[in-house]
Amino acid sequence: MFSKILIIGKGSISYKHKNILEKQFKNIEIIHVGSRYFFKNLSEFTKQEYKITIIANESSAHIKTFKNIQKYSKFIFIEKPISDNFFKIKNFFRGKNINFPKLWIGYNFLFSKTFLKLKNEIRKSCYGKLISVRTTVGYNLKYWRKKNYLKSVSLKKNLGGGVLNELSHEIHYLIELFGNLQIVNKKIVNGYFTKYNVEDSAYLLFKNKKNIIISLIMDFYRNDKFRQCHIIFEKATLIADFVKGKITICKKNSIKTIHNQKNDIEQTYVEQWKHVKQILNIKYKKQDNLKSSLLTLKTIHNLKK
Repeated sequence: MFSKILIIGKGSISYKHKNILEKQFKNIEIIHVGSRYFFKNLSEFTKQEYKITIIANESSAHIKTFKNIQKYSKFIFIEKPISDNFFKIKNFFRGKNINFPKLWIGYNFLFSKTFLKLKNEIRKSCYGKLISVRTTVGYNLKYWRKKNYLKSVSLKKNLGGGVLNELSHEIHYLIELFGNLQIVNKKIVNGYFTKYNVEDSAYLLFKNKKNIIISLIMDFYRNDKFRQCHIIFEKATLIADFVKGKITICKKNSIKTIHNQKNDIEQTYVEQWKHVKQILNIKYKKQDNLKSSLLTLKTIHNLKK
């Protein structure tokens, strides 16, 4: 009987999930273990069955963890990105003889009310022809990874660190808004944390199937927390500030705020689990975001070539 929740990984994100799950699933036992303990005592965990398994260890171990626990789980939640290596998984999820459980990859940003409002405005198609998109995200790692940031996963290549993996939400939401991204140009840099073998900034230029040019700048070092997307139409520019929770329409002679809500990123984790809970109660085979997550990882892989 699937009567327990298993959380694998002891990083800060695992505790965030645990705190939410304790409120969402009050009558279910939650087992929370580190990655090393899980693999060292694997036989102990494969004797039980789990309603939900959360894989929240280092991204380099995600697929290995999935392979070992998927037969014993009704639903598996994998923290983003799905892996640190596209080659590890490009054929794995195509296996016809593997009966996968329901699956969700932890791209919680799509549950931001600011993002959802922006998505809705784009779909209205009332600003004329879409011309280009300019996106920037950055924050100093020492403020983000407050506890011994120099030893964090973010600065360890073998554990899936680097700005492309750690800030992959941006690539994922651009794919959600504009479709698959084709690389036009790129500059991947290790210019600030030079003692570490990961990229700490990236300057990227894409185009989608409609030949819309999309630029993306990402970094680990700016002191002001910055996360904006500028969508330039023929008749107006939409500016989404995800830190402030604000969307502005800029026209030739006017500026209008159409959304102004405090930063709701923390709430997106709660909304994501509400969505997962709905999926658990629906009687059909799959409801997942695997395709967009694989596209995101493929894009990252191509950027690193």
